[in-house]
Amino acid sequence: CQIEIDLLKNPIGKQDQYAVSYGGLNFIGFNSDDTVDVHPILLAEEVKKNLEEGLSLFFIGNIRNSNDILKEQKANIKNNKSHFKKIEKMVLLANELREILLQGKLNHFGEILHESWMLKRELSCHITNSAIDNYYKKARKAGGIGGKILGAGRGGFLLIYSPPQYKTKIQKALDLKRLDFSLDREGTKVIFTDNYYQPRS
Repeated sequence: CQIEIDLLKNPIGKQDQYAVSYGGLNFIGFNSDDTVDVHPILLAEEVKKNLEEGLSLFFIGNIRNSNDILKEQKANIKNNKSHFKKIEKMVLLANELREILLQGKLNHFGEILHESWMLKRELSCHITNSAIDNYYKKARKAGGIGGKILGAGRGGFLLIYSPPQYKTKIQKALDLKRLDFSLDREGTKVIFTDNYYQPRS
């Protein structure tokens, strides 16, 4: 965060850095005094398994520089009251999403994803495009309940939630490679240390 936000002045938030540092499924609160609260969402193993089985991740291409999108989004939120109201609604949806997950109501989880994506795509004219909208409509028509573009938007990865029996149908409808993944349990960790390095005395 210090490098990206303070030194490089990138118009980003802190959610990605905290998500990968802590790992697991968390509800992360970003406070006005710059403190951050991380609350684990402790799901029953069956719910966690069903959640993983219902999520599909597709790479849709169009690699982009997220800074331009985020700069416009930030300016829109600051200067447009209706955009700020959308952010407030997304925060309320995030709270509702946590409760729904704890109750194991995964179809409702998909519905909230959909509602949140409909709000996010209105924050900037560059978050989505006709190709992304087409993929999303096809996924919903094939059995997807909700989803979103990961990251700033305009390309990259499309996440869809559906009942597991529709995953193959959705993949065929999109004609994209589905990427296998699972929810991380551990967060960032050291995986290699160069034991041969000896500092000079």
